[in-house]
Formats: sequence, structure tokens, C-alpha cells
Amino acid sequence: TAETAGKLSGFRLTEANLGVNADVNQQVLAHLTVSFNNALIKHSAFLKAALQAGLDHPKTANTRVQVREAYFVYHDSPVYVKGGLFDLPVAASNEQSRLIKSFTHSFTRLNATALQLGFYNNMGFDGGLFLYNGYRDADTDDSKVAFGGVANFHGVQQGAGYKLHIAAVSDSRASLATGLDPATTYPEYTSPSYDDNMLASTGLTAGDLGSSTSKAKVLYNADVAVNYDHFNAGVGYTHLANVSTTAGTEWKLSLLKFDVGFSNKANNMPFRVFAGYELANSKSATLFTVKHSLTVGANADVTPHMNVGAQFVQDKATADANGKNNHYFMLGTK
Repeated sequence: TAETAGKLSGFRLTEANLGVNADVNQQVLAHLTVSFNNALIKHSAFLKAALQAGLDHPKTANTRVQVREAYFVYHDSPVYVKGGLFDLPVAASNEQSRLIKSFTHSFTRLNATALQLGFYNNMGFDGGLFLYNGYRDADTDDSKVAFGGVANFHGVQQGAGYKLHIAAVSDSRASLATGLDPATTYPEYTSPSYDDNMLASTGLTAGDLGSSTSKAKVLYNADVAVNYDHFNAGVGYTHLANVSTTAGTEWKLSLLKFDVGFSNKANNMPFRVFAGYELANSKSATLFTVKHSLTVGANADVTPHMNVGAQFVQDKATADANGKNNHYFMLGTK
């Protein structure tokens, strides 16, 4: 079991991305993102043995820099086709304003090689269907094609903007794999993109997921966001159907998320203040060691190309053995 480590502090380059867009012609564009991701703040602080090592070293050898996205898009309004490696449109938001992402974002962030057929229009509705590579079986080395879909409804009523986001995928293990410890029985089946929230709060192993006894189950996410004047608010729900593991355990997840925020300008400097709260039901405890999580933060654009922010997070564990209350405070710049 994990135990609270006490205090951890230090400077770190948590993430860097280099993106390139190319317009091949009027209907075809290509995109490439190379990413450096070393942001294991929670995972390093949660395990005493990982304290200094977590600050000094990358997650695994030779994986600091990776190709995050590489895809093409063919568009013939209102239809488009997207193919390659990219983040599937399951998460409702990329949470750019946050230094530490929400658990909802972590569970719904799914990066995979996929083919997507979508559409967009000016009527407040867009969506798509996609096929993607499901999680690889560690016993047979097989990978089945999985599928998913997304729909967004958005518009303005009485001066208030709104957006409804609904998405689902057939194989949730591809998302859970971001929480696999790289030093496991099947390191070749772990995700190349580790997630700090998942590593610190799930305790997953590749043996649990990468076996013929592990069954793919649907994960879906629904989110409603509204904004009026300088205020915004949202509520989201993420549900994971039972996932059977090698140990005979069934994982479940029901996660509620609430967000509020305020944005404005001070001395012509844009700033944002936000707060969020997430709550997992008791049946999620076999998979998820956090009962609820609270965060507050703020950031400001101090120059046109520099954003400075601060964020506080408190994660309440499901049991004392999982760390009781874990607190994180992060200052950062983008």
C-alpha cells in the first residue's frame, strides 16, 4: 500500500509541446505534435521511495520525448475524415487553465491510432464516429478494433452560452492504461503517455489489463457547461462499466464533477479564477483510491505569450492506507 510522503518540492519542466500544421491543399491538412511530458507530481509525492527520484529522473528511460499526435484531415464541408494518432474527442475539455488536471480529464483522455468520420455545421450541432486500436492482450498479443462516438450541442440563449458534450468508447482499457506503472510484468503493454492522476490513485498493473481474462467495457462521459458574462459553470458525469481483471476483481467507476469560474481583465491583463470538486461513489473504491477531490486556482496572461498560474488540490483517500488527505500546491508558467 502507498503511504503519505510528507513534503516534496522542487523545480521541474513538466511539459513541452512542439506542433506543426501543414496545409497540403484546400481540402487536406496534416498535423504533428512532439511532446515532452514529465509531470508526475502526485505520483512522486505519494510514494516515499519516489520522492527525489521522481524529481530527478524521467518516468522511464528513453521516453521523455514522444510523438503525441500525427494525423491528417480531409474536409469537404460539412463532413471531414481524420486519420492517424490523436486524442480521441472523449474528454469534454483540455483543461488548459489547470496546472494539475482533474480526474475526469484523466479517465476520459484517450490517445490512440484511429480513423474518425465527423461533421460540423452552423446549427449548433457537431459530432463524429471513430474506430481505434483497442488495448493489446498480453497473453495473445492481439489487439481488437474498438469504436466510439461523440456529439456536441452548443448555442446561446438569453445572452447565456451553453454546451452539451456526450461521448462513449467501447474499450475503456486504452484509457486506463495511462495509469499503468511502467515497471510491471508487461511493460510493453503500458501506455506511452503516463497520467499522473492515474498512477497515483489507481494502482493498476499491466497484468490486470493485458490478459485474456480482462474484458473491454464501455466508458461514457457527459458534460454540461454554461457561461454568462464573466462567469462559467459546469457539471459532468463519467461512468465506467464493470471491467473484469485477472484477479477476478470487477472495476467500476461513477465520477461526478462540478466546476465554477470567473474571467475578466485587470489593468488590461486577462485573468481567470476557478474551482472544482469531484466525487466518486463507494463502488468505485476497487479501482479508484480517491473519494473526493477539491481544487482552486487562478492564472493570468502577464504578457501576450506568457501565462502564470497557481493551483491547490486536496485529494481525500477512500482509506487511511491510501494516504488520507493528500495536498498539492503548484506554481507554474506556460
